[in-house]
Amino acid sequence: METLSELSLHSFRKSLRGYNPDEVDSYLELIDHRVHNLQKELDGLRRENESLKSELRKYQRVESALQETLVETKRNAEMMRKAAEKEAELVLEKAEQDARQRVMVVQMAVSKLSRETEDLERRRLDYIEKLRSLAERQLSILRFYEDVQGPVST
Repeated sequence: METLSELSLHSFRKSLRGYNPDEVDSYLELIDHRVHNLQKELDGLRRENESLKSELRKYQRVESALQETLVETKRNAEMMRKAAEKEAELVLEKAEQDARQRVMVVQMAVSKLSRETEDLERRRLDYIEKLRSLAERQLSILRFYEDVQGPVST
């Protein structure tokens, strides 16, 4: 296929009245055919160019949407991280509060048991004292009978 520059360098043979009309007509037909083919090729390239531009715009919109999604995802991840930290703080505070309450309950139980133990110890000592007093009275009565009647044989 000849290029346009090759077509423009074409020379015609001269005839009696100028150039040979058949050659000129044939050449013009060839040029018309070449121009028509080049025009079709140019139209196809323009359509392809428009299609590629359209596709590029579509990909640019997709890229923009992906960028926005990425930014939104990062923002959501940060919000979720902060929320999780806040929730962890609340859980920790509640656990500490529960632990303080349990310690208080245990301390109260220990205090109650200490009071009860002290009370039981006092009661034990009182009982021992009463037993000692009873035993001493009984022993005193026994001595009195021994003194009055003499020793008792067993």
